[in-house]
Amino acid sequence: MNKVNGRIQELAAQIRALETELAEEIQRIRIRTYEIRDRTILFSDEMRRKHRAQAVHVLAYLRHAQLKHVVTAPVVWCCLFPAVLLDLCVTRRPDWYSRAVAAEVA
Repeated sequence: MNKVNGRIQELAAQIRALETELAEEIQRIRIRTYEIRDRTILFSDEMRRKHRAQAVHVLAYLRHAQLKHVVTAPVVWCCLFPAVLLDLCVTRRPDWYSRAVAAEVA
């Protein structure tokens, strides 16, 4: 049993060391790429340049996209409004349904 506990403690120590290493790496990347000031994220000039280089104009994307993606996108977007409306109705007034069912039963 001591071997198992020793192994678990060893693994926990390795995990803690990796967590520390990960936090340091995240901090290093953050310093290089962006800065948070007054609840606003400010990206470095290098990151903005990279983003602009990778950005694709909508018409260029549509020209190279597969037909099935172009055809199904409007269908997906048309379903969004009714889904949001339904969600609003259900979350704002959850007792509507129970009232309607009670009225049908009575």
